Amino acid sequence: PTRKETVPAVGQIDFSLPIRPFIKKYANGMSGPKRLALLVARVAEGDNSVQVQRSEVMKLWGRMTSLMGGAFNSAYETRARDNGWIGSPKAGLYELLRGWNEIF
Repeated sequence: PTRKETVPAVGQIDFSLPIRPFIKKYANGMSGPKRLALLVARVAEGDNSVQVQRSEVMKLWGRMTSLMGGAFNSAYETRARDNGWIGSPKAGLYELLRGWNEIF
């Protein structure tokens, strides 16, 4: 199958999966900024009205460095914001932006 055929529609993303299987299923081949947006999406369950604590995202990333492709890099935040995938309404908070599903 081509890459386009494997792209899930937002309604087809299974946010009920436990965090590690979720990341393993959807993060394959993604860059760090995309993985960050995916992790924020999982914590927010795809709801862009939910604000997510940066500390929670960092803790989860730290527990899954092998699945996340290595240690967290703060440049991922800047790149994910620049691409319109996540926002940061206040220091220490993330929120999904409407275009976050472009990561797929």
